[in-house]
Amino acid sequence: MFFEPLPEQDDAPGAAEPELPAWTAPPTDETGVVVPTGLMLARTPHVAIALPMVRSFRTGCLMEVEVILRQGELSSDAFSDLQAGVYPTPFSRRFPPNRMLRIGVRYADGGKAGTLIRNGERVRIGPEGRPVGPLLSWQPTGDQLHGAAPYLGHNRLKLWLWPLPPAETFELGVEWPIGGVEPSVVELDGAAFVAAAQRSDPYWPAPG
Repeated sequence: MFFEPLPEQDDAPGAAEPELPAWTAPPTDETGVVVPTGLMLARTPHVAIALPMVRSFRTGCLMEVEVILRQGELSSDAFSDLQAGVYPTPFSRRFPPNRMLRIGVRYADGGKAGTLIRNGERVRIGPEGRPVGPLLSWQPTGDQLHGAAPYLGHNRLKLWLWPLPPAETFELGVEWPIGGVEPSVVELDGAAFVAAAQRSDPYWPAPG
């Protein structure tokens, strides 16, 4: 016999999968509500960074960032370095901080969160065992598309902002020295995200 007989089906319910902590990712059982933004965050001869929309959940916001790269007159090596700097990479001699795309938020009370963590920097944990927000973290989802000459690279990234921002205007900034992107800041309407989050429902209602 090539294959061994299959074991008997075990119909007993297994242990429930543990829920991801709210600060690590959007809830998987909630629809979220899209808030169109249509913002161009930065543009250089080789880089365009846009924020077309934000998806609000009751625990935070998922920012969908588009990073479009154009090779133009850049050498293949220079363009490869630019591509490598889009996604978070541990600091090294080849990829020091000034080669990495940096995105961050700043609230009216001075609170900040960013995607670039300095060496030795740690997330602060509060007395309840939860991080002291805000936190802005890359999500392991996204996609890349490549076009014809002049060589194009289209990267769609997702950033999780936790917790839900306050219902007031706050700032979103980008910087990328290797891409020629000077610090650029836009304002976002926190009240719109909070209002949208109240309309985010579970995919299936709780049993009555």
